[in-house]
Amino acid sequence: MSSTQAANVWQWPLQGKEGAVKVTEDRRHFEVGLDATYFREEDITVKVIDGQVEIMLEHEHRTGRFGTVRRTINRCYRLPAGVDPRTVRHHLHNNVLYIRGDKKSSFFN
Repeated sequence: MSSTQAANVWQWPLQGKEGAVKVTEDRRHFEVGLDATYFREEDITVKVIDGQVEIMLEHEHRTGRFGTVRRTINRCYRLPAGVDPRTVRHHLHNNVLYIRGDKKSSFFN
């Protein structure tokens, strides 16, 4: 994302020591990358409801070297100003959940 003009911070439980993730935005888009190390694409649901992004990550019981684990994360965050909720998309790449949305054209014209 180029020329960041504003940034918010979202608290995210998998983000390591700091636990915070910078939301980058410019006059046309917003984007955030969230650590989703323990999850696959099919474990992730992202919805936009009433101006908020609802993020749900859940996987059923898995057995690993530390025993059996089930993980669930549910978080809601307010969309940055001017984002068209219909344009919000997500994808998982290299264990990072990227969420991106476009701003309404009237917001930057």
